[in-house]
This record gives sequence, structure tokens and C-alpha cells, in this order.
Amino acid sequence: MKVVNIIQRYHPAIGGSEAWCQGMCRYLARQGWDTTVLTMNVFNEDEYWRDPPLENCIVRLGKFEYDAGVLVKRYRRNKIHPFVYRFFKEVLDARFNLYFYGPHSLPLYAQLFRQLLSADIVHLHTIPYPHNFFGYFIARLLGKKIAITPHFHPGHSFYERNSNYWLLRHCDAVFAVSDFEKDYFVKQGLRPEKIFVAYNAVDPNDFKPQGFDEFRLRFYERYKIREDSRIIVFVGRKIDYKGLDTLIEAVRQIVRDKDVRLFTIGPSFPWFEEFYAKLSAEDKEKIIDLGIISHREKVNLLHLADCLVLPSKYEAFGIVFLEAWMCGKPVIGANTGAVSELIKDAGLVCSYGNVEELKDRIELILFDAKRAEAMAAKGKQKVLEHYTWDKVGATILKAYGSLFEGNGRLRHFHF
Repeated sequence: MKVVNIIQRYHPAIGGSEAWCQGMCRYLARQGWDTTVLTMNVFNEDEYWRDPPLENCIVRLGKFEYDAGVLVKRYRRNKIHPFVYRFFKEVLDARFNLYFYGPHSLPLYAQLFRQLLSADIVHLHTIPYPHNFFGYFIARLLGKKIAITPHFHPGHSFYERNSNYWLLRHCDAVFAVSDFEKDYFVKQGLRPEKIFVAYNAVDPNDFKPQGFDEFRLRFYERYKIREDSRIIVFVGRKIDYKGLDTLIEAVRQIVRDKDVRLFTIGPSFPWFEEFYAKLSAEDKEKIIDLGIISHREKVNLLHLADCLVLPSKYEAFGIVFLEAWMCGKPVIGANTGAVSELIKDAGLVCSYGNVEELKDRIELILFDAKRAEAMAAKGKQKVLEHYTWDKVGATILKAYGSLFEGNGRLRHFHF
């Protein structure tokens, strides 16, 4: 059986949907599936619409590669002419409520018919991006079974569009990454029998520290960290709705009488660059932006940290919570969407944008070791029981099998 995935970016690009797609594809490849990914040759999100300065192009991506048995085909992203962008904004968006800003790849669109011809299942990823609609119409023309993982952000204007719900209703299977997301879709009129919950997941082997003692020594020396210092980590895209401004203000209030450090990891956007530039030199000694670091460095830092904080307004799931738990750390999130459902007693939640609440939650974890250890242990156990790819991948295979019930095409796979 062959599944062809269409997604805007793929590993090593950083993002929740990118990580979910890679984990799923690697699992399918291990089960003997012919698995292909069609994507664009972009790494950072700012490459969706324009060519960034050469020094910002951290990764150069080739046209073809194999990722643990997964064939990845990358296509050139097309820049959007200002006149075309204006048409998208003033006509498609303003008049018809259609998100069509991109990213776009004409070479990818041109190849879809040929690439999908031999597929048994076409799996679309990440709305509201336009590649999903191109993939859907060509797959439907070819009579293919179509699945989609939307990674939906309830309440966000880019997602809450009739065109997106139309697409979800017409796909053969919809994968929600949380029970909250499935319930939300049902309330929006999607048929529950076509919605399958396939959580975000991790491979536990990917979160074991490597060279930890040397990393710890160098890290402490470089940032002048004391043995009694407390370390908070933020991992994610540094964009306004991730709540970084609230987190930074909460940390600034804590550090007035205690040595607390905040390290931020992930790609930056103009909003954060402007915000961070306005911090004082004294603040920047305690609030350190590490930018994009390697997976190994991230894992070591999570093992070194006291907690992870991700106080987002919109979050489809929050895979970084799983990563922190696998590294034995408690977490704090905002009480929005699926986050509180996920965290439960393995961390703490607060109201989005509430500095005082977030400050209190951070202090509860940083200065109550027994509570922090208990929450971290519950989180790790939760991951091992529910959020590994061996568990989630089996759910995906069962869902795929349901698309062919009655014709025996998947009978040789064991569910």
C-alpha cells in the first residue's frame, strides 16, 4: 500500500505539524508501507513568501532524500507578486473569506496528478494552507481515499473559515490530535464516525541526554549559572500568540529577588525581535534567546531545566509538553484549547495573558521540589502509556483500514 503526504514543510523544519507528519511517516515506513512526502524546499516560515538574507538560510534542502525509509520530494516555493498578494487579500479573503496567501509551489501543483496516480491514500496536512485544496481536488479526480490532519487552532481567524470546514467535511478521514479537537469538530457539524483521534507522539529514545555532563559544564560557565539558579525553558515559534511577552514579564518579576533564568528556543518572528530588542541589558542576562538549536542541545537543556512553560493562546496540542515530560520535567501551559485536557495533573495551567497567575504557577513549580517531581513523573508515565508512535501509529493504521472496509485491500495488515 502506498500513502502520499502533502505538507508545506518537512523535517528538519521545526513545527508541530511537521513533527507529527515525520513521526507518522517513519512509523508507516517501518510497517512496510510505501510512504512519500511531497513538500516545499523551505525551512523557516519567513521563506513562505520571500527569499530571506543568505545568512538566515540555516538549512539548504535538496530535491530528494530518504528519511528513515520515507521518500521526501521537495519542490521550489514561488514568491508571490505584490499584485497577486493584493488580489488574495482584497478579493479572495475580504469578499470570499478564502485563505490563499500561501505558501505556493507551482512545480508541486504541476506534479500532483503524476505523483498521486499510484497512491492508495492521499494524506493532507495543516490547514489553512492552499496545498490541501489542490491535493484534495486532484486526489478526488483520481478516485483516491483522502485523509487530513488539520492541526486546527479553534478560534483563530485563519482556521475558522467555511472553506476549511468544507474541506474537512469532504475528506474521507479527519485525524484530530486531541479529544478536545474531535469534540470541537463534531460541534461544528462533522460526522463523528469519520474523525479519528491520533495524538501527537514522540519516540522515547530521542529524548535521552547525550554528552550531558560536558554540556552542563559549558552551559553553566557561559551563562554564569549558579547551583541554586532556577532554569525555565520555552520551546516554540516566537510569535505573538505564544504568550512570550506574558512569560517574560512574569520572569522579570520573579528575578527581582531570586536567580531565575529563562531560555527561549525556536525560530523568531519580527514581533519577538522587536520586543526582545527593547529589553534592558540586565533583563537579557536573565532572559536569553538561544534561537534555533540542535535536537541534541534541546534535549540536554530540557534535562538541565526545572520546567517548561508554553503559555499559548492557540495550540492544537503542544508536542513540546511531551518532550519536556520525557526529559523528566513539569510543564505550565495556558488554559486554552486542548492544553488543559493534556496537562491535567502533570503540570499547571493559567489564564492566557495573565502575568500574575503565570508568575504564581512558575513559583509553585520552581520552589516546591516534591510537587515538581510528582508532576514530572505523572507526565512521563502519561507519554509512555498514550503518546508514543507505537501507540498512535497503530490508531492511524486502523483508521486507514476503515477506508477500505469491504474490499479486503488491507487484510494483510494486522491492526
